[in-house]
Amino acid sequence: MGAEEDQDATMTAFPPPILRCRRGNRPRHKVRITKPFYMGQYEATLGQFMTFLREAGYKSDAERDGNR
Repeated sequence: MGAEEDQDATMTAFPPPILRCRRGNRPRHKVRITKPFYMGQYEATLGQFMTFLREAGYKSDAERDGNR
């Protein structure tokens, strides 16, 4: 896990409000998956995912708790 890109390039590509999300991308490290999880068969673009969120009215735990 983690980002291969240069950190400056990542900082330029993503605006400051996403900073909390980016911190978890450094440094690159190995991860062991210890619990089963579901994975979709097909890739989804960010636009497709955002359409799903909007149409389904989905809210994350943070959004429901007012932490976003």
